[in-house]
Amino acid sequence: MKTKILSVLAALAFLASPVFLSAQSPQPVQVVPATAAVTADPAQAARLAKAVQAQQLAEQQVKTALEAVKAMKAANQQILDSQQKTLEKLDAVQKEAEQLKIFGKRS
Repeated sequence: MKTKILSVLAALAFLASPVFLSAQSPQPVQVVPATAAVTADPAQAARLAKAVQAQQLAEQQVKTALEAVKAMKAANQQILDSQQKTLEKLDAVQKEAEQLKIFGKRS
């Protein structure tokens, strides 16, 4: 029993050693601000401005394309509605024609 207690205490002492308690790395990490590189190099600033312009142009093109798709969708819906009305009229005409056939056979 005494040996079990001593082995458990030794294991706890080993686990509580500074090697296992230090969770962070000893080396400091340097964080560089993102704006420092942009303002330091004019060529890089020009490339960044071009990239921003290209991004804005792409966003505008996407908006324009989306508006065109919405307009096409509205036009298609109008066509579908008119086709539905035409089908309903044709169904009514067909029913009337069948009734005329039935009445024509009776006489």
